[in-house]
Amino acid sequence: MAQQAQITKTGRRARWLIGVGCMALLLGGCLSSAEIARMNAERDMNRCTGYGFKPGTEAFARCRFDLDQRRDAEHEADREAVRASTMWGGFYTVPPPGPCWQTPWGLRCDTW
Repeated sequence: MAQQAQITKTGRRARWLIGVGCMALLLGGCLSSAEIARMNAERDMNRCTGYGFKPGTEAFARCRFDLDQRRDAEHEADREAVRASTMWGGFYTVPPPGPCWQTPWGLRCDTW
């Protein structure tokens, strides 16, 4: 009986360690918002410098601002596409009760 208890305890400990290891791997790939902002700022600075703008000038600041605005617009468009695909009238529609309903590809009717 003591041997069985030791095996059970060892099994639980192994499962716990595997779970902790998996969580560490999953969370290790996550970036904080501060890290993302830093990466975006660095990328924008390199792009604007590559376009020939000098840091500290009005043109350089405008370039950075325009890149930031473009990125925000792209993110909003992505969010809107996801929102539209999951709401009524979007890509996925919930068929009403009855034999026929409208889909993105036309009218669909089931025969009973």
